[in-house]
Formats: sequence, C-alpha cells, structure tokens
Amino acid sequence: MSSKDWDESFIDRFKQSRKTEMVVAVWLLSRGNEVRVPQKTLRSDWSERMNHADEGDVIVNGKRCEVKGLRRNFELGKWPFPYALVCSKWSYDRSEKKPDVYFLVSGDHTCAAVIDVRATRDRWKVVKQEDFERGETYDAYSIDPSLLQWYELK
Repeated sequence: MSSKDWDESFIDRFKQSRKTEMVVAVWLLSRGNEVRVPQKTLRSDWSERMNHADEGDVIVNGKRCEVKGLRRNFELGKWPFPYALVCSKWSYDRSEKKPDVYFLVSGDHTCAAVIDVRATRDRWKVVKQEDFERGETYDAYSIDPSLLQWYELK
C-alpha cells in the first residue's frame, strides 16, 4: 500500500471512528455520566503523526476511554474471535496516561464488549496481529473473551 493510499485509508477510518465514538458518548450520557469528547485533528503527513496523538476518544467521569469500532457485527455476549485485541503494544506502552477502558463496538453499533484495564491488565497477552489492509504484522495486547464486559448500546 502506497503512502497516498495509506493516508486515504487512514482518513476514511478516522471519519468512521468518530461516528462510533459519538455513539458510545451519547450512550454514556444517557446513563448519567459526565462525558467529554476531545477535539481531534488530522495530520498533514506521516511525519506529523506524533503531534496529533490524542488524550483518548471519550473521557467519562474523568477516565480515559478508547473506542474501537469493528467492521464485523457481533451479538451481545458472543465474541466472534478466539481472543479480543486491546490495542497495539507500541501504542499502549508509549502512552504516558494509560487508557482506563476500551470499548470494542460491533459494526452495527448495537452493542459493545468492554475491557476494564485495571481489572484485566495482569492477564493481557502479546500476540502477533496481521493487518491485511496495511500489509503488516505488529505486536498487540489481547485478552481472553471471558474477561469482556457486555453492554447494549441503546
């Protein structure tokens, strides 16, 4: 994949991710939480990427939440993969303020599998994850699906 293709792919993923973040933010608001959605900016090119690192996708009651929208639909309580990816090892390890929670959202936005970092961090494993779209393999943290918490996003 060329850098131009990668940039176009990144912009598409960036736009789609914002929709998923807003679904989670509205759901959290409807449950009486204090929610803030930090501003995000797109980088002009790859070399600027670290200047655009964010403080989290959604801040809820002062906790940093990362929202991962999956393309695949899944049902409440039925994780469709042998393990759940938390995030890339590099991304987590380099962050000064670690996320508190990860929301893994079904492609149709009907439900979310949630990872509570404090409750599960000691059970994370490192896996080699292949990214077919980008044509690369990277180290990622993962957990057993039995550790996921489940929520309907209604």
